[in-house]
Amino acid sequence: MKLEKMNALAHLVSATVNRTTIGLALLASVPGISTLAHAQDECAQAVPLTVGTAVTFTFTSTFPTASASVPVDTQCADGTLLWTETTPDLWYSFVAPSNGLLTLDTCEADPFNSADTSLVLYTGDCGSLVQVACNGDFFGFNPAGTCSHTTARINSYLVIEGTTYLVRVASIDGSLGTILPGHITATMSKVGGWGQTGSGQISAPSALGLPSKISAGTQHALGLSGGVVFAWGNNGSGRATVPAGLGTVIDISAGGSHSLALRSGGTVAGWGLDTSLRATGGSTVTNAVAIAAGGSHSLAALATGTVFGWGVNTNGQITIPAGLTGVVKVTAGVSHSVALRSNGAVTAWGLNTGGQATVPGGLVASKIASSASSGHTLALRENGTIIGWGLNTSGQTNIPAGLTGMIDVAAGAAHSIALFADGTVATWGSNNSGELTVPSNLGPSNIVAAGAGYSLTVFNEDALDLCPNDPNKMRPGQCGCGVADTDTDSDGTLDCNDGCPTVAGLLAPRTFFADVDLDTFGNAASTTAFCSLTAPEGFAANSTDCDDASLLYADADNDTYGAGAPTACGVALNTDCNDSDAAINPAATEICEAANVDENCNNLADNADSGAADAGRSDFYADSDSDSYTVAAATRFCDIAAGYLVLVSASIDCNDSVAAINPGATEICDAANADENCNNLADNADIGATDASKSDFFADSDADTYTVATATRYCDIVTG
Repeated sequence: MKLEKMNALAHLVSATVNRTTIGLALLASVPGISTLAHAQDECAQAVPLTVGTAVTFTFTSTFPTASASVPVDTQCADGTLLWTETTPDLWYSFVAPSNGLLTLDTCEADPFNSADTSLVLYTGDCGSLVQVACNGDFFGFNPAGTCSHTTARINSYLVIEGTTYLVRVASIDGSLGTILPGHITATMSKVGGWGQTGSGQISAPSALGLPSKISAGTQHALGLSGGVVFAWGNNGSGRATVPAGLGTVIDISAGGSHSLALRSGGTVAGWGLDTSLRATGGSTVTNAVAIAAGGSHSLAALATGTVFGWGVNTNGQITIPAGLTGVVKVTAGVSHSVALRSNGAVTAWGLNTGGQATVPGGLVASKIASSASSGHTLALRENGTIIGWGLNTSGQTNIPAGLTGMIDVAAGAAHSIALFADGTVATWGSNNSGELTVPSNLGPSNIVAAGAGYSLTVFNEDALDLCPNDPNKMRPGQCGCGVADTDTDSDGTLDCNDGCPTVAGLLAPRTFFADVDLDTFGNAASTTAFCSLTAPEGFAANSTDCDDASLLYADADNDTYGAGAPTACGVALNTDCNDSDAAINPAATEICEAANVDENCNNLADNADSGAADAGRSDFYADSDSDSYTVAAATRFCDIAAGYLVLVSASIDCNDSVAAINPGATEICDAANADENCNNLADNADIGATDASKSDFFADSDADTYTVATATRYCDIVTG
């Protein structure tokens, strides 16, 4: 079984929803039940129907009306009649959660049994509906008298995963002329069933999943899935209550009122009605390889090739014929027993009033079938043909012509069922309960079973497998087998059709252009495609770069010097300090003008720029200490600068950094012996030094320590 199918089954609601109808008087007290008038009177207003959940339809003062336009309903394939398109109706829709067999039930609370519901299943859109299944009357299902006698049911209809289906419920009531309170239930299963359903025996629980075996008893059934036993239908005497702790089970058999299970270790468990120990009499068996539950007796084929029987023996049904060996399979009818030997020989015993214990001569079989409710037996030969014997009151042993290549058979109470290799089903015999009326879209099967007035099949999932080599897909879908139909970036396009599956909004790689110089402009001659909405590093979304090896800049004034940020095309230098004036650029000559413009873009304007043309300059003389005495040498500027005078002073300043030193200053005595008056005589040597600051010194020219009498005044003592 494929993983996809396993996952889908896990989402199905297990077990059939309780169909007990809620009356009008109780509606207000039931949580989740709306008493508002329904709005889904038209197909476009269809209410979602969840598979596995009952949806209740209830009304107050506003009743449903007939749809404005629906296909003219016809007689159903099962022979039931539908109400016309003028009948009040309701609409529902659902999407099949997996491949499987759908059952739709309606149930109306009608104390007078006068309501009559019709049920139609469609595919397609509201404007182009295609009727695929319908039912007008279904008399078998009415638990505890809670539903209208003439409810409707679409049974075991194969639906395909992901397909949207529309459901129309139409009804008429003799007194009210409207749909009565009730509900609709959609359930899905891998087991199909039709015929008698008064005990729910054709409604396998969804939790069963895809069983490896099924067995149909008189009014109950068993299924085996993963070593676990499931039971449904009539639970009288506990026959449908599976005991806890069974362990791993490898075979099952449903009897008249009891059930059997064969454990993997060869022991047998039984439950249900236990008169004459028909259920538990095999508890001592430890080496069984096959089991069978009859009407009131049980059989086990043992590993030794012999048969052990227990239960009722009024017709010798558990009196094993002497010398019976080599048995590999057993089956049991109402009161007879049959064994299949390893060489294909068949032996029968027990009640023989209808010839059920009289095996046709020379029969070599590969499979035998009887059931707890049957008085006949079917055998399948190696060549795929069938032979039957025993009671033939309804033609149940009259094998239809053309039945060849069969792979499975089952015998019911008065009908028979066989399975073709392609999964289709053939039925014959009694049809009193519709047990021969195979649902119109049952789908392929791989197992069949038959009980008292009903038939069961197991849906063959693999027959719908269009991707046999892909363990995860049943159908090719959009991407084909072997490729997942996933949409990683959730942009609405599957990965297989999306050139950029991880980038939302981008279905194919975008072409980007190399941007070696990283100026955001690309080279048209160098392209690379990326799954990206924006340009990766080193690439640009445009192809306008004139030179991708170098940065280029706009040259608005055409002076061969650019400015600003890089552009697609332009000049190689961006050193122009004024790109709107061609006379201003790094190669221009600085000139003197009133605007003091920096023509050569060296951030030095006029006076500060040593490169300014000399022709436009004038001589100015420095007077840095502002003492009005200048230096002798002129400096040329475009404009007079601070600390300069237009004319040279008559006397030249000998120290232009100290305002107290200039030709007009008075020489004074000081420790620095400075030449304050710029006469090149400092202190003692300068006769102009003010006397007030001098001192008297007496000459001792011969250095004998004896001086002359007359003092001489100096700033500082001198030699001698």
